[in-house]
Amino acid sequence: MAETLSGEALRHFRHELRTPLNHIIGFAEIMIDDAGDIGRPEPIPVLQQIKSGGYTLLESLQEAFPAEIPSMTGAEIEAAGATLRPLIAGLVLNCSMLEEMGVYETESEGLENLGTIRGALHGMSEILASCFGDSRVRRLT
Repeated sequence: MAETLSGEALRHFRHELRTPLNHIIGFAEIMIDDAGDIGRPEPIPVLQQIKSGGYTLLESLQEAFPAEIPSMTGAEIEAAGATLRPLIAGLVLNCSMLEEMGVYETESEGLENLGTIRGALHGMSEILASCFGDSRVRRLT
């Protein structure tokens, strides 16, 4: 676990977690639009859960690592990270549900977009794990 994050290191950590979240939300929105355009409504509720879960995770991230805090101890970082783990796990579960539906088996763009969402979740997990030295986060993805 990191002993302390402060200043530029803490700002970089926040940024590194927010960037994949923007990918998750954005690609979920694209996939919702595409599903409607091609007349395949089956994945839309799960995609809406991913989009909503992305916004929830973003809000939780902002609460867990507030911009006005200049530094955080290792214990504070661990406690903040603990609030994010179940949210990431929920998004991973939603991605698995989409894969099990088989909607994107023959649609390369949808499969690629789903892969981008999964990759962003994996990236977030790796960032959290590297900060916490915590393999529990890596196992989520």
